[in-house]
Formats: sequence, C-alpha cells, structure tokens
Amino acid sequence: MTMFYMMLAFTQGTAKEVKVYDPVYISQGVKGLGNFVYDGPIYSYTRDADLSNRYSLVGAKHVHRHSSAGKCMCGSYVGEFGAAPIDRGYWFSGSKDVKIVREKISALCPAAEAPLLLRTYSHVLVPYSPNPGMSQFSDNSSSPQNRYTSTANSLRMRKDNHTTSAVGTRPAAALRGRLRSSRGALSRRLPASPTEPSKSKPMFKMVIYQRDADRKFLKLDHILSLLHRALGTSWSLEVLNHEEKLDPCLLSAVLKDADIYLTTHGFQSMGILFMKKGSVIMEVFPYKYWKVGYKPLADEFGVHHRWVQNNAPVSSSRNILLAFPQEFCMWSLWCRDFSRGDDVIMTPDMMDSLLHTARDLEAGIIGAHNAPAVFGVK
Repeated sequence: MTMFYMMLAFTQGTAKEVKVYDPVYISQGVKGLGNFVYDGPIYSYTRDADLSNRYSLVGAKHVHRHSSAGKCMCGSYVGEFGAAPIDRGYWFSGSKDVKIVREKISALCPAAEAPLLLRTYSHVLVPYSPNPGMSQFSDNSSSPQNRYTSTANSLRMRKDNHTTSAVGTRPAAALRGRLRSSRGALSRRLPASPTEPSKSKPMFKMVIYQRDADRKFLKLDHILSLLHRALGTSWSLEVLNHEEKLDPCLLSAVLKDADIYLTTHGFQSMGILFMKKGSVIMEVFPYKYWKVGYKPLADEFGVHHRWVQNNAPVSSSRNILLAFPQEFCMWSLWCRDFSRGDDVIMTPDMMDSLLHTARDLEAGIIGAHNAPAVFGVK
C-alpha cells in the first residue's frame, strides 16, 4: 500500500514502471548527470508484472543511472500525502484535488482487471452465505476464511456517534456470561431468517475487514448471522481478510460499490480512497483508544463517517486500563499503544447503531445527496 500511495502522490497513474528512492539513503550524487549511489529500500511498481509482483520492496545497494530520455522527479519524502500530514487534519484543498486522485485510482486499477483480482484473492474475500448447522466463520480454524478468536465478554456501549464512550465499570472477567444473554436479547429483536432465499440481486453491500494480528472482530460468525437476519437478502455481506501482500487494487474492486465498510480502527481505513460518494465507513474502536483521524479524509471524499467504541476491556489483560481515563490513555504513549491492540466485540448497542445506519441508507436518509464536502486545507 505504501507504494500505491506514492504512485498517487508522484505520478498520474499511467506509468509503466516507477521506482521510489528515499533521499536519506543517497550517499553520493553527481549534479546534473542523474547518477547517484543508493543503499536503502526501493519501492517499485511494474504495471505489466503479475499481480503478486506488481508492487515490491527491495533493499540493497544500487547505482542508479538516469538517462536524459527519462523523467526524474526529485524531492524530500516528508511522510505526507495530499496537502497536509496524514494524521493532522484535512488533506486536500478542494473537490478538484479529490477528483484527480479518483482518476489516478481508476488508471492504476482499471475496472477490466477486477474479475482477475477477485479470482486471484478469492481465499481472502469471503462472501457470507447462511448454512444452518455449520459455521462458515469458525473460531477454531487457522484457514484464511476462519481466523476469528472466540470470547465470552459482553460490553456496554454508547450509540452516540460523536462522543467518547463512558469508562467501563466491570473488568473483563466479571463480564463473562453476559454475551450469551445479550445475544438472546438482540436476537429477539430481529426478524426470523428468510425461509426461502431470494433470487434477486442484493441492492446493498456491506464489506467487513478482518485484521489478523490485533483489533480483530471477535465472534464474527455471530455478527454476520445477526446482520443477515436483520437485513435480509437486500444486503450482501463480504468479509475481507487481511493479507500482507494484498494487491491494493483488490480494495478498489471490493470497496468501489460498497455501501458500508465496517472495520476496526487501523491503516485499512485508508480504503476510504476507493469508496463511492455517499457510502459509509464505520470504525470500531477498542476500549480507551479513540482517534477519529480518518474522518477528515472521509469528509473530503464524500463518505459518511460513523464510529462506535467498546467501553470495557475485551481481554482480561487490559483490565488495568479501567484505572485510567481515556484522555490520559490517549496522551500516554504506553497506554495508547496498549489499548489499541485489544480486540473488539460488537455489542447489541453497537449492532443497533450499525443496523440504524443501514436502514438510513435504504431509506435514502443518508447517501450521495447529502454526502459531506468539507475541506480544511486552503
């Protein structure tokens, strides 16, 4: 993904081959000749390479010789994309800049490649299909489709999308057993599963991104089952499992027609770049970690931003966080890093917030007609 963002920043998206060198590792240069000695990582893009080798990162000593027939853009890489640093507010000066980026993405990820991408990465993109008596997303399998860890914790959560959650009052160990009862409470509010599957194509699509290391959705199979029962056949549900060498254009193929993108907070929220105007990203934050750093990007790309947060620790190892206010935890480097590594669980209140958002999309209460258009960089 790093190389993909560099392509967006430094090219028009139509180049056949691009290599990006970090100026920090240039040890010798000859002014005006385009030659330099380089000993560091090289980010490389080759458009005509196979999918697994299109984006690559190599680190070795190279002597780069630049010919007068080529083009070389030199500059200091300062860790930003757009007009403002990634984590410090708004990124673009206006809708024209956003349009340019969208056009570059279309050039880098042509629609004709989407079928090949979907076939190649079918092992990480898993459509949900209800199968009574069998869990499609088991908690005990190590296969890419089933990398989900079980939990018995139940949490409470505010539905307000614009305030931080209250401090939890019970440690994880004391919450055991409540998940089962809360599941029953939510299930009783949901309609029964359709007796006959509809042959019509779903009108709406929800994509759930599942991380592999931390900040995972726990009991994802149950989440999907509840969503299917509540939303019916009008919605398709797809789980995109994390994979290190995932082609960025797969995100484009998957998210370009998504109506809701449900993800825990993390770098994968940059998928906003591929989302259509009027769609929704919902970020799920772990206990005591709250930073809506991707909302400005969503605002500029016309994507509605929603968020929910656990207000008690999910894992018992995070019970110590009960002793600290969230404001302190976000200020403290140790506390911030420790809290952000916890997994998340979708409680009934959080599910209600998600379903409410889906119903608003169905009813046209939110959509492209009232998509945000906020630009903070002038």
